[in-house]
Amino acid sequence: MLTLQRWDNKGILKAHRTPTNRRYYTEEQYLQYIGMSENVQDRKTVAYARVSTYGQKDDL
Repeated sequence: MLTLQRWDNKGILKAHRTPTNRRYYTEEQYLQYIGMSENVQDRKTVAYARVSTYGQKDDL
């Protein structure tokens, strides 16, 4: 928690505030901070599987 508070105070990762003055961060802020854009999340996950022998095909 203290790290996020320091980052907010230094302007590294500015927090939004609730009406009760609690800090919160959006997913967009997080993605921007780690260097990812939102369109990266729109990518499809593709898996690759390989079997050593034809007999293992049913194990997939």
